[in-house]
Formats: sequence, structure tokens, C-alpha cells
Amino acid sequence: MTTLRQDAQWLGEFLSALWPGASELIGAEFTHAAVTEFNHAEDGAEDGRDEVVSRPPGPLRVPSVTDPLDRLKTQLKEAVLSSIEMDQSATTMDLTSEPSARPGAEVVEAHFPSAGSDRYTFTTHIRALGPVLGKVVRFRVTVGLRLTVRFSAAGEPEVVVHEPTVDTNRRGEFVNDKLRAWKDDIKAQLNDSDLTEELGFLGQARYDAEAARTASPELVVPDRKLLTDGVNVVLVADGFQDSELDTFHDYVDAARRRLYEPNDDHVHEPFHSFTSGLHLWTLVPERPDDTDHSDAASKARDDVVVGVHHDGDSHRTTLGNLARLAAIGRSAQRSISGPVILVFVANHAGDPFADARKDGARARAMAMGNVVMHPTSTSADHWAETLLHELGHTTLGYLADEYVEDNRADEEYRGQTRAAANLMGPDRGQDKWQRWRTGTDVLPAWNAFPVEETEGAGYFGSKIWRPAARCAMQTHQDDQKPEFAQFCPVCREALTSGVREAMGLDEFLVEVSDATDTDRVVRLRAQHRTDTSLSDHVFVAPKGSSTVTVTLAAGTLPEPWQVEAHLDGTGELTSSTDHRGRREGSPVPLRSWTFEGSDGDTLTLTVRSECPFMPFSEDLPTYTLALRCAPDPDAVDPPEKPSSVTGTQTPNNKPGTPQQVTLSAATSDPNGQDVRLEFQIVPDTKSFVHADTQRTDWLSPSSGHARVDGQVTFRKIDRRYTFRARAVNESGRASPWSSTSSITVVMPDPGGGEHGPGKGGNGGRRPPDDNNPTQPL
Repeated sequence: MTTLRQDAQWLGEFLSALWPGASELIGAEFTHAAVTEFNHAEDGAEDGRDEVVSRPPGPLRVPSVTDPLDRLKTQLKEAVLSSIEMDQSATTMDLTSEPSARPGAEVVEAHFPSAGSDRYTFTTHIRALGPVLGKVVRFRVTVGLRLTVRFSAAGEPEVVVHEPTVDTNRRGEFVNDKLRAWKDDIKAQLNDSDLTEELGFLGQARYDAEAARTASPELVVPDRKLLTDGVNVVLVADGFQDSELDTFHDYVDAARRRLYEPNDDHVHEPFHSFTSGLHLWTLVPERPDDTDHSDAASKARDDVVVGVHHDGDSHRTTLGNLARLAAIGRSAQRSISGPVILVFVANHAGDPFADARKDGARARAMAMGNVVMHPTSTSADHWAETLLHELGHTTLGYLADEYVEDNRADEEYRGQTRAAANLMGPDRGQDKWQRWRTGTDVLPAWNAFPVEETEGAGYFGSKIWRPAARCAMQTHQDDQKPEFAQFCPVCREALTSGVREAMGLDEFLVEVSDATDTDRVVRLRAQHRTDTSLSDHVFVAPKGSSTVTVTLAAGTLPEPWQVEAHLDGTGELTSSTDHRGRREGSPVPLRSWTFEGSDGDTLTLTVRSECPFMPFSEDLPTYTLALRCAPDPDAVDPPEKPSSVTGTQTPNNKPGTPQQVTLSAATSDPNGQDVRLEFQIVPDTKSFVHADTQRTDWLSPSSGHARVDGQVTFRKIDRRYTFRARAVNESGRASPWSSTSSITVVMPDPGGGEHGPGKGGNGGRRPPDDNNPTQPL
């Protein structure tokens, strides 16, 4: 795959990640502007028009709809209508189809929406009263729009407006000619306007592969031996000269302190409850050589990912070289396991911010999907406070801004219903937060601001509500107000749910000292959402007992934890707590258990989360971690190579759907231990390098060196598959792989030639197959 194609793939994932939050804001702003402009008072009356053109700090802008709507309203009034109004409750912007990115000829194209999907639609109902009609008529209007944006090394993006569509229902047919003219008006208005101004953070973006530079990320917290998966926050140095990297690391230290150190005000919750699964990294990209540039301006431009543009009365961050962004993103993905949030620590003292500094302004941070553009602030600690607010906007929460812009303090919100968890309006009947208003008994004692619904949010002064009077999402970057509030209960719940979703299936890590004479790390990972009983082994001498110490070191379950330990065995279980203080990337308190264990003894840890941040939307599961004593693997033999390896299809699924196949095998263990069978399955002629692996549960022999049988099931579409099996005992010793066997998955008869189209020459049946679907070794 070429670099251009890889970059386009990563940028497509980036657009997909930012879209839930961006589309929610765009839809709200567009419908608000449309309703306000269409229904404004006439003849110079006070109509709030100045407020409509104000710019919220969202990732994309809303093209002005003023002129086309004014002309449409005039034309409709001329069609014998004396009164006309846009229905606020039925005006929506459907942006559910995601955008995508594709490679072109040395360019990257972004399609809004993705090529081949439905257009974005603006739908409204217009209420009209006319003397000829004699009654109110309510007719629907739907507008469809598609854009393509091309990014190249040449300069500003190129925007292509595809032919709009306009449709109406039967009641609106009498104004069809006006709507057709309006469609042409819309396209002309968009083509005549500078749409790059409406692209927001993409308005100055380029794609210049020659200037792309990257490096590998370095882990800051926690120690690499801890959880392999988690949420990874990567702080990227952007616009720092080599001599300024000490300043960058000051910001890294401030972020580490804010996320990981205890805080009496709890402004870092819920992130602090996930610190053993929240990983902090740094990445310092390589800087282009001076010979790569023809002039100082291009050097300054290509050295950074984050730039700034002047928008109305403020300076906002914008993306620069998309090739450099994609290279950094791909480097992080290759090096890090789990979801990645890129935080560009943009040097506000650098060249891209010169105009902002000249105006005495500070460029505002921007978060979008899995990328945060965060210019340095008056202090590293203030910057770290703001980082929490920006993380709330990312894929971890998709939370909206709750503050009110000064130029909108007197403006009513008239847009569509807000989908963000922390905004409600204008239809308050949905009562999103009723459970939090009445369930105050589940709030932690340190919660500072109860949920009581406060009017004024999402940049508007009225007709839209936020959950609480104060919240980290209600505070924005302001050098005069460095103190940040806690997240309110609604936002903590949304972020807790988002972090858990990003982490995927739960995982725990225990450090073990046992008979192997080497300290080991055991990872216990759930295989399914409902899997709350996790097990593994510790090792003891084959005969007699050994001292075993188990330390619960980390986990993805939010803290604090309540842990209970039980030993099923003859030894004495003792417990200790690490009182040396919190170890970054570990639960509090760090708990250890020691016992004398013999073959078959089992230590069971029951782990419950006492995190109060999502008591309604999801019951946080209770996990049982079972560690069974097994003989030291260096002192035992492996199981026997499996035999009787067979595959059998169960023809009970509908034609055209994956069919169910059962794989079986038998083995035995010379040590009399429990064993599990592992099966690898690949399409015929493929290697086992990337095989689909299925495992049985632990199988117990009836006595001593006895045969055990096990089976697994898998679902595949019709074709030939090859599979093999091996056995693994409790000590971790594995048998050799069996010889390979094959099975042809056969699609069931759809019912004969008379039952459907496309019967073919065999009455709709598959031709006979010479392969026996059951093939023992």
C-alpha cells in the first residue's frame, strides 16, 4: 500500500472519529440559523441577525443561509401567501452519513458524505396562510447536499459543490417552480462564497508528503510491564525548536501531575479513576532540514501540524499539513496497542501564532474526534487544566461546550434537539437528567455541583440547558480564569462510559512470584462482555508446596476497588497493603497476598468497582479472578498431540448466511492436569500465520493420564477451510500441532428450483461436492 493510500486511510478514520461531535454541532447551528433567518421580523425590526453570524468554536462552520432563505421567503410570499413561517420543531439537519477520505493524484480528497452514501439532508416544514388557500398549509421541503474537498501541496483546499437536490411533498407542489429556482440559488450562493472560510479547522489544510516527518512515541506512564491495552494520550511536540524541548517536557509533566496525582477538588475525575488503564506518551517529530525549504515562510509552515486563523473577533487553531498529521497518527498506531488520542502541544511562541500575539490574543484550543490542538498557555499547569476540558470533546465523551459566548448571551437557541449528553433543548420534555436530579444519594460526598438544569449553554443564552451550574465543560480557556471546575455528574457518567467503550473488554494484571524463580506478570482478560470469571495459573513444585505471592497491580475497571480474597487450599493466606504511596498506573491501595500453595489450590479474588460515576446507565461488573496452582512447567511434560481431529457442519442456518461448523479433537496429559484444546482455522491454501484461533474451556480427565475430548464451533460462509489442533495443560506446556484437516462448508439447499429466482441448471441446488464434510485424521 502506498504512503498516499495509507495517509488517506488514516485521515478517513480521523474524519469518522470527529464526525459524531462535529455533525451534532453543525446540525444544531445550521437549523438554528435557518429558523432564525427565515422567521426574522421584517422592516428593520430587531431580529437578532447580528447574533446569527457569530462563530462558535466548533470544528466546522455553517455556510450562511441568509440570502437564499430571504429570497425563497420573498418568492413564496409572492405566490399568493400572506403569512409564512418555518416550523422550528420539524426543522432538522441529517448528518448521520460519515465523511471519508480517498487518495487522488498526489492529493487527498475528503467526501462529505462518503462517496456512494446518501446526501446530507436539510428537512423543514413551512407553514403558509394565504387568502386564496383560505387555510394554513404545512408543506415539507428537503434539500440534499454533497461536497468534495481536495487537499494538495499547492495551498488552500479546493471545494467542489455537487448539484443540490430539492424535494417536496404533495402539499408543496404548488410552489415547485419556486423551489427549483431556490436550488439553483443555493448552488450559486455556495459557489460564489469562499467555502474554505466555512471549513473551520480544515480551511488552511494542505497535503504535502515531502514535508511529512514523524518519530516513535515514548511511554511516560505507566511502566511498560503494566496493561498492554488502554486509552493512550500522546502529547506531540508541535513547533518547538530543539532548544525549546525542555519547555515541552514541562507541559508533559503538568499533564502527568493533573491526570495521575491525587487532588482534593477531584477536578480530574473520571480520568483519575482509570489511571492504571490511562497511558501517557510523548512524541517529538523530526523537523525538516533547512534544505527542504525555499524560504523561511514555508519552513515555518511545514514544521508544524497546528496553525491559526483569524475568525471574526477571535483567533482559532487550524490544521496545517495533513500528510504530517497522518504520518504521526500512523506512527502512533503502529507503536501503541489500543485507542490513541493525539494532543498537539502547539508552541504559542512559534511563528504560526505571530499574528495572534501581535493582536494580544491567544489562539483557542480545538478538540475533534481523536485529535486535540492545544496551544501552550500562560503556564503549564493552566494548560493541563484546559486539557481535561478538551478531552471531554474527544471520542471519549463527545461532550459539548456548555458556556455562553458573549455575543450570544441574549440569543435564544432555535435549532434541533441536541444529542450531546450534557445539553438539552429546546424540547425539555425528554428530561435527560431526571435520574441524576432525584438520585442524589449515589453522588460522591465531594460532588460540588448538583444536577438541577441551568439555562444558558452551547454558546446560547436561553432556551437551551446544561446539567449543573458549574462544570469543566462550562469553563473554557481564559487566561483570566485559570481555575477549573469539576466535571458535573452527567459529564462524568458520559466520560466513564466512553472510556470503558474505548478500552474494550476488561483486563486485569497481577504480578506473581512463585516456583518458577522469576517474577512474572499474568494478564487476565475477558473474552466477552458477559465474561466476569477470569482464570489463569500460578506455579508450584510438582510435589510438596511453594510460597506464592500475588499482587493486583492494574486493571481497566474504574477505581476505587473493593477486593476480597479466598484461598481454597491448606495453606495460610496473608495479605498486605503497600503503604509507600500510589504507584503510577496501579490501583489504590496496592494489594498483595501470600500463601503456601500446592497443586490444585486456588486463590480467588473478587473485585468490585465502587466508582459512582455511572450507577444508572450500566452496572459495573464484579469480577472473579481465579489463580489455580499448577506444577512448574519446567518440571512436567507436555500433553499428547491431539488425535481424532474432525470437523462437522450443522446445516441449520439460512442460505447465504455463515454456517456453523463443530471442530473436535482428543488428547491426554501425562501429568494428569486439566488441558484445553486450541484450534486454528484458515481458508484453504492460506498459512496459519493469521489464523482464527478458537479455544475450549479447561477439560478435566476422569483420572490420571486419561483421554479428554473437546470441541469448538465457528461460523463461516461456503468454501473450503483447513484447521489443526494442539493441547495446552495448566502448567502452560503445549503439545505439537496436529496434522491439518479440511472441511468444505456447504450452503444448504434453498428449497429447490421452484422456490426463487436464479434457479440455474440444477434447480437452485449446489452441485455435488466430492469432499467429505467430516474428515478425521
